[in-house]
Amino acid sequence: MVGNITDVIKDSTENCNTTTEDKDLNMGKQEIIQITEQLIEVINNGDFEACRKICNPGLTSFEPEGLGNLVEGMNFRKFCFENLLSKNSKCIHAIILNPHVHVIREDTARIAYIHLNTLMDRVHLPPAKPTGLVTFTRQSLEDFPEWERCEKPLTRLHVTYEGTIEGNGQGMLQVDFANRFVGGGVTSAGLVQEEIRFLINPELIVSRLFTEVLDHNECLIITGTEQYSEYTGYAETYRWARSHEDGNERDDWQRRSTEIVAIDALHFRRYLDQFVPEKIRRELNKAAYCGFLRPGISSENLSAVATGNWGCGAFGGDARLKALIQILAAAVAERDVVYFTFGDSELMRDIYSMHTFLTERKLTVGEVYKLLLRYYNEECRNCSTPGPDMKLYPFIYQAFESCAETTNQPGQRTGA
Repeated sequence: MVGNITDVIKDSTENCNTTTEDKDLNMGKQEIIQITEQLIEVINNGDFEACRKICNPGLTSFEPEGLGNLVEGMNFRKFCFENLLSKNSKCIHAIILNPHVHVIREDTARIAYIHLNTLMDRVHLPPAKPTGLVTFTRQSLEDFPEWERCEKPLTRLHVTYEGTIEGNGQGMLQVDFANRFVGGGVTSAGLVQEEIRFLINPELIVSRLFTEVLDHNECLIITGTEQYSEYTGYAETYRWARSHEDGNERDDWQRRSTEIVAIDALHFRRYLDQFVPEKIRRELNKAAYCGFLRPGISSENLSAVATGNWGCGAFGGDARLKALIQILAAAVAERDVVYFTFGDSELMRDIYSMHTFLTERKLTVGEVYKLLLRYYNEECRNCSTPGPDMKLYPFIYQAFESCAETTNQPGQRTGA
């Protein structure tokens, strides 16, 4: 590609007139040709030191709006040399190191057009000098709680069927229902929760360049992105609505006060698989210790978690199980929860009733976790149908009723 451009420049150089301006232009073209040839050589040789001598160390690969100073240019080029050009480097699953091209269908092309329409909206606004900062933090933690023994109480919950995480979660930790490849299908055909968030806060898309696939004990925390547009609908009904002027204040680092955490849920092809204890522990560890926990920060300085039906929909998760998992995770992280059911009033009532039921009885995280294990053993383990006869929440209510009847029988003792 670069070689073809060089040939074109050479051809045009030979035809230049001998005026003063043409001589200056000719010299400029020859300089471009020389630098281009040198760059091709050092790239082919994987010679970073030679590249550093040729390139301006102040240049950056992120231009220009909002992210111009995200990564100092030379360090970023060093990252590419070490991981993309080195024959001895390990495989890194990041988009920038594994570029690919899709041949898209007609329906996908329509979605791509919607993406472009949303992202290009900013062009029509008055130009402004880029300000502020966006930070991307990959958090990886190794030590997980013993969930059966956790004696922490449940924290407070507000659940609503109205509003959205991005529209009504200001000042909270906002959950991105992420793909393990952060951003999901935002640059191709995806148009659900994560992709929509990346479209209305397009600075998030930059994370796809350098974020390697998330492991089970990892999350990505993004602070400071700006919302540029608003939307209506979801998936195939998604439509760009209007421009958005982000009014969130900036912190001492000049970041917008928008904190987003990308946590990827497991994908379940079989409904019953999500109730297996190992899978429940994985989701708890992903949400609690990777997503919600902030080591070294006291609980009084932690905001509530703004979340919703994480890992449901296309991922096959049960919304009521996922709500309980996030409630338990937030309790361990000592955060309150604001839960958006996205128009589902029945789910809102079910989650509220369950949380009220558990908190009134002062159940700990460990006790609720044991109920989840019991549900698997009694209802799911030997189930021969696609789903158990008794759903999770009715099982929990019935388990307590049975326990109450047993302890109230003559000759039975209550308490320890």
